[in-house]
Amino acid sequence: MSSGRTIFRITARSFVAGFATFFVFWITTFYACNHIDPGFREEQRATSPDGKFDAVEISDLWGGAWGGVDLYVFIVPRGTHVLPHLIRADEPVFYATTLSDEHLVWKSAQELDVSYDIADIEQFRNYWDSRELGKRNPCGRDVCGVQIQLAPKSDYSAVTPDGGYRH
Repeated sequence: MSSGRTIFRITARSFVAGFATFFVFWITTFYACNHIDPGFREEQRATSPDGKFDAVEISDLWGGAWGGVDLYVFIVPRGTHVLPHLIRADEPVFYATTLSDEHLVWKSAQELDVSYDIADIEQFRNYWDSRELGKRNPCGRDVCGVQIQLAPKSDYSAVTPDGGYRH
């Protein structure tokens, strides 16, 4: 009779250990896949002169060896981290698939320049206001607006005078 109990205890312990291992592995994998994106990186951050907002450039690597890099610019409350899932939820003010020698420059609290040498711009908005932040709005009930301007560093930022593509 004691050998039957021993076999039951060993089986039960093995089942519990296996289930616990599976559960820990599943939770760890789920968390890693949904919260850690190795291709997602903050490239630069510039704080507005009034200290209320940050313009944040994010790069998002996709597709492995055959993929590419997407570059986004968001305006967020100062010090806020931009998370991978926000790229899909919040609208960036700027999105490009090619961008070189880029800089985010606040000319005033209401004016942001996105300067670059070469860019393949997919999406651009020239105006943003703090109502997009909802309850995170550092302006309270007031609306803080920001004008965004493109500032190519060359007269020929993508296309050469003869119509060729500048690399």
